[in-house]
Amino acid sequence: FSPWGIPANYRHMQGSGVNTYKLVDPQGKTVLCKFHFQPRLGVKNLTQREAEAIQAKDFNHATGDLYDAIARGEFPEWDMYIQIMEDHEHPELDWDPLDVTKLWPEEQFPLRHVGHIQLNRNP
Repeated sequence: FSPWGIPANYRHMQGSGVNTYKLVDPQGKTVLCKFHFQPRLGVKNLTQREAEAIQAKDFNHATGDLYDAIARGEFPEWDMYIQIMEDHEHPELDWDPLDVTKLWPEEQFPLRHVGHIQLNRNP
């Protein structure tokens, strides 16, 4: 996922479930699903030079930033989205929906907002 860049910290980092999951409803109907998390603070990345300078002094900077933000009461949040695909063979696609290196096109499989996550205490 190198096109996403080098995350500046975890609070500004996009997330995904990477794998394709199968969701099952109470009647046993299944769909394929991808999970995505978008930071409410927005996405922020570092250049290679910035990353090298920061990590030369503190290789654990992202964890420290997250911990300190939560301790200050600045609780990071992410909107949670899913993409859904019918659970059957898809010969119309020129890629495998189970391939972890592929992102599903949002034009075909739109992101559906299903909730949000907030980290509001440190372990």
